[in-house]
Amino acid sequence: MKTKAIIFIKVVFFTTFLFSCFEHNNFRADKHSNPIVDEGPVSALIENTLKDVNDSIILAFQGKKLFTSSLIKEFYRENNNRPVWTSGMEPNHNSRQLIRLLQRAQYYGLDTSFYQVKEINELYTQLTDKNISEQKKKTVEFEFLMTHNCFKLMSHLKYGLLNADTSLYGKQPVKYTTAFTKTLINIIQADKLIEGILDLQPKSYEYRRLQKGLEEYYKNNTLSNVSLSLPDPQKEQALAYQKAGSILMAINYLDMSHYSNIHAEFMLEKIRKIGPDYLENKEEYSYYYQEDTVLINALKKFQLAHGLNPDGKIGSNTRKALLLNNRERFEQIAVNLERLKWEKNRPPRYVYVNVPSYKLRVIDEYKIVKTFNVVVGAKSTETPLLNSKIEYFITNPDWYVPFSISSKEILPKVKKDSTYLKRHNFITLDKDRIPVSHVEWSTVENSNFNYFFQQAPGDGNALGKIKFYFENPYIVYIHDTNDKGKFRHDIRAFSHGCIRIQEPGEFAKSLLKLEPNPLADSVDNWLTGDTREKVDFAEPIPLFVRYLTCEANENGQITFYQDIYNKDKKLKQALFNIIDL
Repeated sequence: MKTKAIIFIKVVFFTTFLFSCFEHNNFRADKHSNPIVDEGPVSALIENTLKDVNDSIILAFQGKKLFTSSLIKEFYRENNNRPVWTSGMEPNHNSRQLIRLLQRAQYYGLDTSFYQVKEINELYTQLTDKNISEQKKKTVEFEFLMTHNCFKLMSHLKYGLLNADTSLYGKQPVKYTTAFTKTLINIIQADKLIEGILDLQPKSYEYRRLQKGLEEYYKNNTLSNVSLSLPDPQKEQALAYQKAGSILMAINYLDMSHYSNIHAEFMLEKIRKIGPDYLENKEEYSYYYQEDTVLINALKKFQLAHGLNPDGKIGSNTRKALLLNNRERFEQIAVNLERLKWEKNRPPRYVYVNVPSYKLRVIDEYKIVKTFNVVVGAKSTETPLLNSKIEYFITNPDWYVPFSISSKEILPKVKKDSTYLKRHNFITLDKDRIPVSHVEWSTVENSNFNYFFQQAPGDGNALGKIKFYFENPYIVYIHDTNDKGKFRHDIRAFSHGCIRIQEPGEFAKSLLKLEPNPLADSVDNWLTGDTREKVDFAEPIPLFVRYLTCEANENGQITFYQDIYNKDKKLKQALFNIIDL
């Protein structure tokens, strides 16, 4: 009996061990392995469908051509015509990953309407139905449609949707390069589909920050396209502040519950002091909105996020910013991400001017080391967007007035006032830049004006005490100014196209320290004296002048700027009205 009991225990132990191993191995197989499925019929149909595809014979789905047909053919050829987005004629993990990414296209400044998401979802649903008719055909349709939209997304993330200005951004890349086929195969084989596709995005800090900001913005805001209204605060002050509070709550700058509590406490306190007649006292009610610290702080926070002076007052620029709805802000972010996708890689050291932000930044080792306030061109005389290199600066410069300013602005003043040129330290030059002693200005009109004006150095010189030279066809500079008052404005678009800098001496020292150059210690003396010093940089410093109407900091907090030159409107129309992508 004892022997039989021992044998029974051993059998039970062995059986238990065997089943434990079987279950454990099954678990590992379910988690890490794909079931073996005969994909031969689908592969054969893929191969047969693609064999005649070429530049003139391309694939189509529901009458719409798949313009990436040549890439699709190459992709499946490299993959031995095996299905990628299905297993056993059912959608697999790869397809679910890509569909989720397409559904989050807004995170990257794109729109789900750019992709055939509806058609993909319909096929996905059909393929999960065991009783589907023409399953093999629909599987191949699903494969091709998924691959087509994957290539589209890859291109849009890497290069953008639209064609950039080649004079500014250089030669345009091939937006649907054959390199995408190898890339897609590699990231699928590495089981890094989402990471691999998103890694195609630009690496610049401007892009990465703004994309991060857009993702948070999209998660926290409903993209309503409802038109907003805000009364003129000069006419209806109380109503304007009340309406502003509602808008700030809607866009998450003002907490509704806390604001309501503060408002209720204020009302109770006022009623205790002056009685119920307060409710009819419109003047006192208006005063309340100005004194509501919760509302005013929220308004100040909003102003900072829109590049405005945070004074808590609803001026014309603040009112204009408040009237933008969330959909308009999303599109504003999207067009700027599009611009950033056009950029080529920049060097580690450069000077960067973003016109709508009225900021100039000195970048070293890809990091911002100094930021300066600037004044840029007025709407009628835009600061040009350009690539150049700052070669030198000169103190106490002459100003050779551009012909357009000489003929259109200074000539009329000279004709009215014969002393104008002398009082403003101008001399007259002929077309060969030789000084002219006398001109009968009464006989000169804009049509026969063949002169230039040169302004001597001094306190009244339009270039101020220092000019930074960079080659460009527009004859614009970065320079000092004797009109410092313009830097007090929120919207600083006043110049004829040049970039006026608020602290030119500090800017000069920042550039010299990049070398480093011992002359940095002499800048202050040069600017207080009357001597002319020309300082060449050992290595000209790259300069990029760009137009971004929103930016984000390292935390993804977005600052919106006014579209002063109305460049966003045209770009939005092009970006969000594309029919065939």
